[in-house]
Amino acid sequence: MTTRPIVLFAAVASSLHLERARRTSELAFLALKEEGVELRGSPEPALEAEELLRVLSGQADVRVVFVASGGTSRLMSEALQGLEVVLWAHPGDNSLPSALSAREKLRASGGWRGEVAFSRPDSLPKGLRAEIKAARAARELRNMEILAICGREVAERLASSLEAVLGKGKPVMRQMSPARLTGLLKARAKQLSLSDAMAILKGITGEEATRELEEGLVKSVQMALLLEQEVSKLSSLPVVTFDCFSMIEELGLAPCVAVGLLLEHGITAVCEADPAALLLMTACRVLADAPAWMANLARFDREAGTITLAHCTACPSLAASWPYRGTFLPHFESGQPVA
Repeated sequence: MTTRPIVLFAAVASSLHLERARRTSELAFLALKEEGVELRGSPEPALEAEELLRVLSGQADVRVVFVASGGTSRLMSEALQGLEVVLWAHPGDNSLPSALSAREKLRASGGWRGEVAFSRPDSLPKGLRAEIKAARAARELRNMEILAICGREVAERLASSLEAVLGKGKPVMRQMSPARLTGLLKARAKQLSLSDAMAILKGITGEEATRELEEGLVKSVQMALLLEQEVSKLSSLPVVTFDCFSMIEELGLAPCVAVGLLLEHGITAVCEADPAALLLMTACRVLADAPAWMANLARFDREAGTITLAHCTACPSLAASWPYRGTFLPHFESGQPVA
């Protein structure tokens, strides 16, 4: 499935401004073409509500009505009842007053479902560019491939929740039990040393580290590296998620450090096989082109100006870029390593 969003373009004008409106609409149409979208519709301005409705009836991720001139608020208020559209107004030919008038008429009738954006016709408005970016992200989410470290029942529940949002058969999901993951870890020929693990987790320190914590840290790093290899086999947008408490029960290990390291390496990783968090964190990754991370607020100190986060999955390298200090310690709910 292509990640290019479908943008449907329609323009409106009054017969009084038609010749100039055609030239203005053509500029807007060409500006949209430059956005790398699948552009449908026509720059030819509609003069009647029926004509506008016909143009907007096609399938699209984003519908744009370019207000090429004034004298068009009535036809827009008749045609756009209940339609999600972006009204793109420009500085000339009474465009903005007409767009605002159409919006108020639609609001009065309860039919307003859009937004007004404003810019020169040869340059996309920020609001429209944001809509296109969000539509592209939504399409990318449908191309997700998920590696779920959990039992079959949890995987089925997760798949059902995601399918309800993304559509039937989406996303592709591969389930791996914690026991299977343990077997793969044991089968690895090369074992990491503690110094190797600490070098990989640059920026993370240990306070009063016990042997159990150190072993948990090494195992967490090995787990992250193994899962990174596994998701490299996936062809699309990879996401790893864990059923954290089943991992703690079956492996005696919390996945917090592994999640942070996967995020460090550009792989979206999500706690607790949570469908809402999975969608949100993956969307943030796509929209911002940077990993999103999560944590629980454990406490804050006004005088010291610090907050303490538990279950923190922040990337280790953040330590060098802002006042962040990561410490590995036992998982505070279970006492198991390593959080």
